[in-house]
Amino acid sequence: MSDEARIPQAKNRVVPVLAVESAKYFLVSAAALALDYGLLVGLTELARLNYLVSAGLGFSAGVVLSYILSVRFVFSERRLESRRLEMMVFFLIGLAGLRHAFGRRNPDEDHCHPCPEDELMEA
Repeated sequence: MSDEARIPQAKNRVVPVLAVESAKYFLVSAAALALDYGLLVGLTELARLNYLVSAGLGFSAGVVLSYILSVRFVFSERRLESRRLEMMVFFLIGLAGLRHAFGRRNPDEDHCHPCPEDELMEA
């Protein structure tokens, strides 16, 4: 078979693999979120830990679960040879996402104005 004939076949396999891996990654992310949130609520409400400690523990456990399930069930090949480096990169990406979503905002860049109801409450 010529190289030209093999190229379309390779492209046809990539799309289904990507779709399957994306669906699996979504399920893994949902499981990690459930663990993260479950530990946040459970440790805060039942164990009476400070919510910041509970959030940190929940986030860390969620990242570890996500990594383990992703390596075992989601991705068909590994990009890095060192598992330690791979886990560190995975964790740093999670932290970057967390920082982006909930990071400290610069109040000078906050363009929100107080609601009229807030002004009435202060009067």
